[in-house]
Amino acid sequence: MSPSVPSRFLASAAIILAAAGGALGADDGVPRVLLDRELNATQVNLTSIGEGQVRWLDGAGRERARAIDELLAVIDPDGALLPPDVRRQVIESLGFPVVETTDGQRLLARLRDDPEGSDEFVELRLVGGQTMRVSVERIAGLTGARSVFDESRPARQDAPSIDDVVELTNGDRVSGFVERLGSSVWVEVDGVSREIPMSGVASIELANPKRRVEGTRVWLDDGSIIGAGPISGAGDRLVAFDLTLARENTGAPKGSESEMGAAMRLPLSRIAGIVFDAGNSGVRPLAGIGPSSFEPTGQRRWTPPPITGDASKAVLGASTIELPGPMRVRWSLPEGAARLAGVATLGDAPGQWADCAVSILLDEGGGQTELARARLRPGESEMAFNLELPRGIPGEVRTLEVRVDAGAYGPVQDRVLLERVLLLVEHE
Repeated sequence: MSPSVPSRFLASAAIILAAAGGALGADDGVPRVLLDRELNATQVNLTSIGEGQVRWLDGAGRERARAIDELLAVIDPDGALLPPDVRRQVIESLGFPVVETTDGQRLLARLRDDPEGSDEFVELRLVGGQTMRVSVERIAGLTGARSVFDESRPARQDAPSIDDVVELTNGDRVSGFVERLGSSVWVEVDGVSREIPMSGVASIELANPKRRVEGTRVWLDDGSIIGAGPISGAGDRLVAFDLTLARENTGAPKGSESEMGAAMRLPLSRIAGIVFDAGNSGVRPLAGIGPSSFEPTGQRRWTPPPITGDASKAVLGASTIELPGPMRVRWSLPEGAARLAGVATLGDAPGQWADCAVSILLDEGGGQTELARARLRPGESEMAFNLELPRGIPGEVRTLEVRVDAGAYGPVQDRVLLERVLLLVEHE
């Protein structure tokens, strides 16, 4: 099978992405939220990013700007990922696997044999035709195009594995040592090498150690997460940036595509989020910290557990946390947690009986402090918060609690969503 991309698939994907991304170059800019270094959120109509500044139009149509050095992130207020059915259509039409790196990048890329014939490298070909020569040690795994949206598949485990694991499309699993990646995967099991064509692979997990996240990180509307070099303007509502993964292609053949590096040029509407200094920003999503406990409030004896969305598919990893009814949920805070920001909401269409009180509390030193409280009901269905967390004693465990108490109509329809909740952690 040729690794090149059929032009009809690229054309189909371009049409889908253009339709989903909205009109390019709209006069009022692209709606985005700017997060500064204290997690203050400012909703703007973004017009450009580059030359060290983020620019937008204010209500009077005047251009405003802010230095990138003053910002932590730019994100879409609605998440900006394409609907799952659209992303599924794009990925399955292209037939490109999702390749994950050891520092958490996610790229739509086909694997090709290393042009130098080295078992230690693999060449990645991106949807746009760019190629990168990447060390196999930088690959955490991949998921085949038709397995990305298979809900029955278990999530990738964070705990390191001893063996590499290759899952086949027929459900079989092969554990051993992946000797080589390319158009096929070669796996050594009990001293015997086995070649498996990529067409028969559902997923691969490599036992490579994780790497620290560094530099600028960009989320695209198709779910890609990309390590990026400095972002520059590239025309009307367009941005351009180099891919940092391509910079690591030492040893690429002279004059090859891989030696040229890889860059992207995209409309702003396709940028779902950017963290400008992901390794040093100290921003952590609450969704990435599992609750330490939960229990019902009021007279109820039982409650369904909170539901946390897939953080790997959310911008900044800040997936929505659903509290399905009146309850109290606790999280153990990381040491150095200094600020908490996000939104508590009843959702876009709260039921007519929805009426509850939401409070945010901090437990430390045997005492409890209420940091915020609001009554949520139709017409007043949202509480935005940006809270300074009192400094704790080093080594002391601090617990964050979010509590939902039933209001005038009891627990009926008291479903609360915690959206885009981020922690700012100092000296982590």
